[in-house]
Amino acid sequence: MIGVSTLDLSNNEYGPEVLWPVAAEMDVSSTFGCEMAQVEYLLLNIEGQQKMYWDLKTSITQEDRVLIENGPNETELAFQLYITGMMEGAYEDTRLNIAFEDQAFGNKGYSLYCPTSSVGCGFTEFKITHFPNQAGKWIRGQFKGDFWIKSFHPLTAGYRVMEGEFQVYRDF
Repeated sequence: MIGVSTLDLSNNEYGPEVLWPVAAEMDVSSTFGCEMAQVEYLLLNIEGQQKMYWDLKTSITQEDRVLIENGPNETELAFQLYITGMMEGAYEDTRLNIAFEDQAFGNKGYSLYCPTSSVGCGFTEFKITHFPNQAGKWIRGQFKGDFWIKSFHPLTAGYRVMEGEFQVYRDF
């Protein structure tokens, strides 16, 4: 057995220790320091401000694109990520679309609207790191881009760097 814990560098505070049995092979994908990370989530980072969202869903659109969005009861975030040709690996910007609005994000609130562009939305990196062949398994990915984003407080618009990582069940 080995002990694993987290450390908050800002105040040297340690989290609870998790005992992990030592084996020839370790499945780190099923061991989480945060119990909520065992469900669907999206972590967004816009210009250093981060926010975590829960309860995302996956589906197939009429155009045969994979849609990752927040659940129907979620009022905090209207998030939609469209992916053409879902598979494991890196994607070109022209195969991706995104839209979201959260007026409570950080101290500004943000909106990004690019659900149908065929010339790209501003993704500089997009990668699906885990894509299962069947429903009921985890899809994991990460992205980064320079997006045209509106802020609400104050009301401005401009290019902002946004990064994200997500984990959702394959529901289709």
